[in-house]
Amino acid sequence: MDNLEFANRISKFRREKGLSQKELGDLLNVSNKAVSKWENGESLPKTSTMLKLAKLLDIDGNELIGLTGNSNNDEKEMLSRLESENAALKSRLDEINNNRKKLFYVLLCVILLCLAAATALILIFSGSSERHNSSIEDAGEVGTKIVFSEKTFVPISSFEEYFILNNPSNTLLNDERTAFYYALDGSSRSIAVNCSQSNDKYVSVKINRSVYMYKSAQLPELSLSKSTLDGARLIIGSRVNSSLKGREVKGYYYFDSVSGNSFLSAFCEYYNGEKEIADSKITSAFMGNEPLTVEIYWSRGTADAFKISSDEAIGEFFRDNEGNAYFYDYTNGKSYTVGKELKELVYQK
Repeated sequence: MDNLEFANRISKFRREKGLSQKELGDLLNVSNKAVSKWENGESLPKTSTMLKLAKLLDIDGNELIGLTGNSNNDEKEMLSRLESENAALKSRLDEINNNRKKLFYVLLCVILLCLAAATALILIFSGSSERHNSSIEDAGEVGTKIVFSEKTFVPISSFEEYFILNNPSNTLLNDERTAFYYALDGSSRSIAVNCSQSNDKYVSVKINRSVYMYKSAQLPELSLSKSTLDGARLIIGSRVNSSLKGREVKGYYYFDSVSGNSFLSAFCEYYNGEKEIADSKITSAFMGNEPLTVEIYWSRGTADAFKISSDEAIGEFFRDNEGNAYFYDYTNGKSYTVGKELKELVYQK
């Protein structure tokens, strides 16, 4: 409370009552000098005297010290405004904090997803394909397949696999790519495969230091006839166990040769027809016994159509201890029984 403002109010209210300083002092039991000091702003009355003064002058105590009703209302209005502004500010701060929390969680999720993606890419592309594919257990089994570059690849025979990987005339499979492997149980997973730049015929899979070859399932099936072959020859020995004995030839057969027409026609009919699969135990026990490898010569244009060499070993004959003949097909790794007529043409003395 300002002393001068209070002094002016006392002087004003005293004169309005028509009282002198001495008369006011007598009514309050104080000296006129005390009243004079109040009105000069030199001092303030005691609280008890202040109450008597307000009552004597017929005014409210708040009015005496300068607090009017309008002032209270202004203060209340200001206080209410401040409270409202404080509540709005608190709400805004809460909103900012919530947004920060949301942004933090979003950034955290993005970082985790990036780390997961980076880890997946590292697993796919870093290190050797051997290490990446080490968990595959049924590679090379019939029924498994590889899907790569919108093509399906299926297992090939062990001989064809060996021939491709060791024949320098074939395109090197040295481009590593990512493909999907489908196991026997129907499950699939990402794997690393090697292919040629054209990647249209073969892919290889390295697993625990072993290599498994798969060929495109979209390749046309081989059909042996006068339109696709010029001729064939039988070579003493086996390509499966590399016992060709210097490629000793047993016989040449051509479609335009009277002497060889019977064997070649019979063999084409046999190869294209329905064949009975031989017991796998017979193959294991007698493969390479009296072996005769069949090497065929494709007609012009046929080799390009099938993307194969102009001359190719397609399989080999072998016999068991009882003289029964069998044919092992290099293209699918299966053995088939051979009838009497073809057996006599193959093993004629």
